[in-house]
Amino acid sequence: MTRRGPWGDPRRAGRRALLEWIAVTCLVVTATVALSSTWALSRANGLAYDSWMRWGAGAPSEEVLVVAIDNRSLGEVGRWPWSRGVHADLIDRLSNAGARAIAMDILFFEPEGDADALLAEALQASGRVCLAEAVDPQAWAGGRPHATGPIAPLGSSAAGQGHVNLTADEDGIVRRLPLWLTGGGQAWPHLAACLLDVAGHPLPSAPSSSADRLAADPLMVRFRGPPGAFRTVSASDVLRGETPRSAIDNRLVIVGVTADGLGDRYATPTSVGGRLFNGVEIQAALVDTLVSDAGVRPVSSVATAVVSAALILLLMGGLLIFNPRWSLALSLGLVIAVLMASWSLLQLGWWFEPAAAVLGAALALPLWSWRRLVAASVYLETELIALDRDAPGPFLWRRIGSDVVARQASAMTLAIDGLKRLNRFISGVLQDLPDATLVVDADGMVRLANVRAEDLFERRPLTGEPFQRLLTELGAPATEGEFSTPQGRILSVSITEVASGDGLRIVRLADVTAARVVQRQREAALQLLGHDMRAPLTSILAVLEGGGRINSAHLRQRIGDNARLTLRMADSYVQLARAESQPLEPEIFDAADLLIDAADSLWPLAHARSVALVTPPQADGVMVLADRVLLTRALINLIDNAIKVAPRGTRIDVRLDADTEAGAVRLEVEDEGPGLEPAEFEDLCRPFQRREGPGPGVGLGLAFVRATVERHGGRLVCGKGARGGALVRISLPAASPDP
Repeated sequence: MTRRGPWGDPRRAGRRALLEWIAVTCLVVTATVALSSTWALSRANGLAYDSWMRWGAGAPSEEVLVVAIDNRSLGEVGRWPWSRGVHADLIDRLSNAGARAIAMDILFFEPEGDADALLAEALQASGRVCLAEAVDPQAWAGGRPHATGPIAPLGSSAAGQGHVNLTADEDGIVRRLPLWLTGGGQAWPHLAACLLDVAGHPLPSAPSSSADRLAADPLMVRFRGPPGAFRTVSASDVLRGETPRSAIDNRLVIVGVTADGLGDRYATPTSVGGRLFNGVEIQAALVDTLVSDAGVRPVSSVATAVVSAALILLLMGGLLIFNPRWSLALSLGLVIAVLMASWSLLQLGWWFEPAAAVLGAALALPLWSWRRLVAASVYLETELIALDRDAPGPFLWRRIGSDVVARQASAMTLAIDGLKRLNRFISGVLQDLPDATLVVDADGMVRLANVRAEDLFERRPLTGEPFQRLLTELGAPATEGEFSTPQGRILSVSITEVASGDGLRIVRLADVTAARVVQRQREAALQLLGHDMRAPLTSILAVLEGGGRINSAHLRQRIGDNARLTLRMADSYVQLARAESQPLEPEIFDAADLLIDAADSLWPLAHARSVALVTPPQADGVMVLADRVLLTRALINLIDNAIKVAPRGTRIDVRLDADTEAGAVRLEVEDEGPGLEPAEFEDLCRPFQRREGPGPGVGLGLAFVRATVERHGGRLVCGKGARGGALVRISLPAASPDP
């Protein structure tokens, strides 16, 4: 046997596959954890966040109102910047209309003379206005952090101040805003936070750290659709008094510039078609997020890494178990599940970054599939070489294809064709065997069986059946040896181990019924010739050699008796041999006729012995399918035995009975003799066994009856009759009369 490589040994191949699976799993999990802990996939995660945000934007809050300094406002009021008096008039009108709080997203960094006093007076009179300030971004580049706010008269008159710094992600899209900026021991709240504080909402607590950085965990803003999603009124309408009070009353008002060419514009997750958000709309989105408590809290990088690693472990476990088709389905299902979970969590206010888990899943399948392909290729190459060495064939030199896999596939096709031909040859040989034959594996399961075995066990197919259970169903007391089936067949079981060493066994169940019958007949013939027939012949010779006169009546009687006994022995033996072995000649006839024929033939003998032979009226139409000659002879034997043991002046009843429920016909012979015990009757049914009593006998009559009844599928039993004698019953299957 050719030695296999590492992939040819199942145990070594299994260990190597497990080690490779562990290596691939560690590699993919490490890459997933590393990617989820860095900004390497920030753009991919941002793309997913933007898509989820657009799909589940929702409606903006009715509390937020944007007062836009738009193109129409500039056309009616004048070019930008407006006079401080115009701003004062705008604030007065908003305050008088019932605005709950006002945020001016406008920087008032430079003085404007007397107009500053008008604006300061309006701010003071309202008491609900927050002004904007800007924190110098150089504070995060090593400089000293500081904020530039409105000039002193305005800042001191406002209800509060807040920064309007916007921070974009690496791809330039604004997704999160810092509610606090810290640096140099100071903290500056956002303009939106100031607005909510003035309106009576609690101001978010300032961070404890004074490091020069953005505040920890900046709030991810929930944008409510494309630009223009918030309720907006034109500043010119407010200044002219054309805006209804109901549109302003109890609203959180944000005033800002939206006119073309003025102000700042940014991309957000819900920017579609190249439309950018004005700064005031971003401020409104932040206010809406805080009012609705709809802020999105990002899942920590540690939790993201742990969950992503767990999902990859789950996927790798499935790849180890499932076939390629299900592995692909599992990978796609995992990717879809991660994306759906990320979308669902976003609707609940949590942001789980899915890119690391998705990329890990996308990496795991091809990497593991590559290793499996390498292993399969090496295995095929090893096995083909081994097969060619063990059984030289065309597998190696008839490879067709341009790459390794195609060449191996063509060689494997040739090898499989050869194995199919070999399998057909083995199957043909198995089917042609004359005996029922099974191939059983080391676990005791049937792997192959011929038609004769299927006929024997009366089931198809036998493949996969437990061999020992099949033997038990046949009534086999042991695994090997001879046994008799319930149908009376004698089977010989022999088991041969296959030399391959893999535990295969060939089981042969030979039907030796005919051989055993011949053997019994031979033994009976030897006994008949060697003992039973020898005794009367010896007696004849002794008489002849005694010198007596042959014409003596006594000698003639003795010679005649011994000769007749010898003839009866020979005749009985021939009848028994025929009953046991010769083909039956069955016909359908009325059992009552058989009973009458047997009784009539023995009536003279019964009359001579002063025994009444009674045949009560029998039912007509009790049909049997049997060999009429053999069955008549069997019934005659029973009646003859009863006459021999019946005392003078008694009677013998010969009856016929039909058991319709059991579908059987019963023939009964009852006498008034000494009777028989069942065990004694069984002994007398064996050849050359006879009971001491009047009249000569050869001990083959009941053996003939038993053989005849059993060959007809019937039963022969003996019991005690109603009058104390023996009751012998023959039970035969009933048959319907010919139509």
